[in-house]
Amino acid sequence: MRNWHGGLLFATGALGAGIDIKSIKSVIHLGMPYGAINFDQEVGRGGREGQIVDSIIVITDGDFIKSLAEDASTLPPDEAVMREFIVTEECRRVGLSQYMNGTSAEMSCTQSDAEMCDNCLGVASGTAARKRRLEADEERVHELKRIRVIVGEAGKIIASCSSRNVDLVKQLGADEVIDYTSVNIVDHLSQKYPLQFDLILDNAGSLDLYNATPKILKDTGEFVAISTLAPGKKWGYLSLFRNLLAALFLPKWLGGVPRPYVMKVVKVPAKEDFNEIAGFIERKEIKPIVDSVWNFDDQGVSGGYHRVVSGHPVGKVIVKIRE
Repeated sequence: MRNWHGGLLFATGALGAGIDIKSIKSVIHLGMPYGAINFDQEVGRGGREGQIVDSIIVITDGDFIKSLAEDASTLPPDEAVMREFIVTEECRRVGLSQYMNGTSAEMSCTQSDAEMCDNCLGVASGTAARKRRLEADEERVHELKRIRVIVGEAGKIIASCSSRNVDLVKQLGADEVIDYTSVNIVDHLSQKYPLQFDLILDNAGSLDLYNATPKILKDTGEFVAISTLAPGKKWGYLSLFRNLLAALFLPKWLGGVPRPYVMKVVKVPAKEDFNEIAGFIERKEIKPIVDSVWNFDDQGVSGGYHRVVSGHPVGKVIVKIRE
């Protein structure tokens, strides 16, 4: 184990017995964990260097339905807590923290400084899927302004967003806006613009759009992803990993898509990046979209945060630190 520095590590529950391994950033359980204590120990193998870790449990629909139907009172306490952790629609942290640390130490995601569980993320924005769509809409707005600078007036921009942002995206300079809630984007583009695009920018993680590139993207064109592919409906993150590997590495002769899949990793902005953005604004090449401005106090910071997680802002939410 001392020689392991990264990649995929497959292990039994024995690895959860206090072994300290650095660089683990995700812990994936295939099947129902044996109990809450084992689960807590196994997840604890990640983040030994202080980094944020994703904990993912992959179970079949049948196992989930079976757990849902089980009478928790007939199970040993450790298994009952694990069952509740799996099936609950409330905060997953509450039951686990109560069992592991006692009732007095019970804590929800909103009461801690840690990352939120998937249920709390969903509640914060209506649903997790809705949050993803709204975040993608906001990112589309900002990407559109930058694209217009690049293509100039002679280029043609086709954008997509939900119906609530159609008018805004048109005002920002899109030549055509497709409401993806009412129109199948792939069918529309392949029929109206066969092999006409030089570049497709994807910030929603659309595998269908990438698979359709042979119909709409020129041979010399590029498909650039600035968002990871969305998890699959059936296999979740396992299907995400499979699809991402296929998009990046599967050759055409093995059934791969005959168009390059380019991933752009968003870096932490440096001073030069901010200066360049400021230059765009001063020259009026882009227009920042500001949803709301909040003061730097308890009420303002809280209000700004809740505005962001509500899923309703159009543009950036700003907390003003000083005049």
